[in-house]
Amino acid sequence: MAFMVTFVFISVYSQQANARVDEAAKSLSEDLARTAFLSISSGQLTPYDLPESLAGSSYTVEVLDNSAFRLNVTSGRMAGSSYSSVVNATITVDGDLLPGNRIYFFWIGERVIVSDKPVEVAAENIAAAPSTSPPPFYNFSKEKPMEAAGIMASYFYLLGNENGNWDISAYGWEGDDLVLQAAAVGKSATLLARGAENGTPVGKIGNSWIVTGVENGENVETLTSCDSVENAYASGWLYSPDMVLEHLRSRSWRLVQDNTPVSIPSAVDINAAAVTTNISTYPAWRITFDDQVIFYRAMPWWELENTPGFLFQSSPELYPII
Repeated sequence: MAFMVTFVFISVYSQQANARVDEAAKSLSEDLARTAFLSISSGQLTPYDLPESLAGSSYTVEVLDNSAFRLNVTSGRMAGSSYSSVVNATITVDGDLLPGNRIYFFWIGERVIVSDKPVEVAAENIAAAPSTSPPPFYNFSKEKPMEAAGIMASYFYLLGNENGNWDISAYGWEGDDLVLQAAAVGKSATLLARGAENGTPVGKIGNSWIVTGVENGENVETLTSCDSVENAYASGWLYSPDMVLEHLRSRSWRLVQDNTPVSIPSAVDINAAAVTTNISTYPAWRITFDDQVIFYRAMPWWELENTPGFLFQSSPELYPII
């Protein structure tokens, strides 16, 4: 009788343990396909942390026929089993998809790139995010992207038109325009960053607030202090308009619709902006020439973030020749 009870207990436990592995494998397979779809719908870099194991069983991840994820249970319970999930898009793998590691999804050029490094997924050769933690202006830009756009536009306006190491210390709104207090050694200035809403979609961007110009403004008594934009730029956590243009021009581009080559000229219009996608709102640079509109991120996205960050959107849609 004791033997029968033990046998039944072991059998039930084994079935439950197998079911946990089976459930974990199915869930991971579905999550990979879901995350790939999220990168398509958002057009943004999407991180994903692969688990160390499937309820204790070892596994591998591979892509079949550039269109499906397959999990192979290699040891432990359910060893030899495979689980697949199809993605209605072309998948390109860049690197190793190892259990326990963070991987990244990004949709560009009509395909989903899955990479073990965030930099290789970027639309251009722009520098990697610094290895240090982001400065306070990074979180400020996440919480107040419109204010960040006005601040960075004014900051680079001062660097290009006035001598000195300028910084922006405070801001306040006057209608759709942003009043900013700036200072350098021995001098100060009040600026007005004029902005306008733009509801024309550009790729995954549904709406944008664009800084149309920066000019001298009048002193305002009540302003809100802000984190140092100068520190963000000096530490590599903010891209200047010249940096963005240089990196865009360092690549060859084609139109997605008909594969026509597109050259980015040296003379373009660049404006700071806050862009809104179906995920969030981000500070960005808006580059226009001829009939082309490009939005490029103003700041690198910290790789320890668990939410998608903004990289690049264009209209007509472009893709880099890799």
